[in-house]
Amino acid sequence: DCEACPAGASCAVGSTQPKPCAAGSVANASGTAECVPCEAGLYQGEKGQTACVRCTAGGYCEAGAVVPTLCASGSYSSAEGNAAQSDCEACPAEWFKPGHNGNSCSECPAGTTTNGKLASARCVCKPADCDVTAWSKATSCSKSCGSGIKVSTRVIRSQPNG
Repeated sequence: DCEACPAGASCAVGSTQPKPCAAGSVANASGTAECVPCEAGLYQGEKGQTACVRCTAGGYCEAGAVVPTLCASGSYSSAEGNAAQSDCEACPAEWFKPGHNGNSCSECPAGTTTNGKLASARCVCKPADCDVTAWSKATSCSKSCGSGIKVSTRVIRSQPNG
């Protein structure tokens, strides 16, 4: 006896067992021969599901997404259902967002700036009416793998007046 393929699974012609849909795809009705990838702006993190979930704020979901991809450093999104990094907005000048987290940017603390740059991942100290050299070329990374440090320096040529 043949049985109808359950929702959340696919049953190719001649199959003896239903195959649960993989994460990132769904079958919303019974009798489905193939699971369908989630559309851009949606995701599904579990297998055997019947519906995709709207992508959360702070990220975007490309077609077939298993989890939302967070907006890149220096960008954010407070909207849900984004389909690509281009849907994320650049942080405005004097605001920053470090790393791939959060759905908003933070204002630079007093005495710091993004030097007028948009989409900044960090703020730097404001030069206080002093004369400084340009930043030196950064040193090589302190580690060959993983997180390391690069160092760049500059020299104060003259102190601020006052």
